[in-house]
Amino acid sequence: MNINSLKKLYKLNKGMDITLLEEINNKCKFNIPLPYLEFLQISNGLYTGDELVLLEIEDIEARNDDYEVQVYLPGL
Repeated sequence: MNINSLKKLYKLNKGMDITLLEEINNKCKFNIPLPYLEFLQISNGLYTGDELVLLEIEDIEARNDDYEVQVYLPGL
């Protein structure tokens, strides 16, 4: 993943510390895909304005619970 290319296209958040990321990953109720874990080390979330939003890792579990993802999309 090329961080300079990402910076040209998106507003990046601060990346996550690997220790904190491993701690969160171990506590998660779902499996975080490796490419997303790698991305989180570069930027914890991403914004382009109205077009695209990738949530911060701290918000994903609550959002999945709110939208009952495991009920309607089991395993995701």
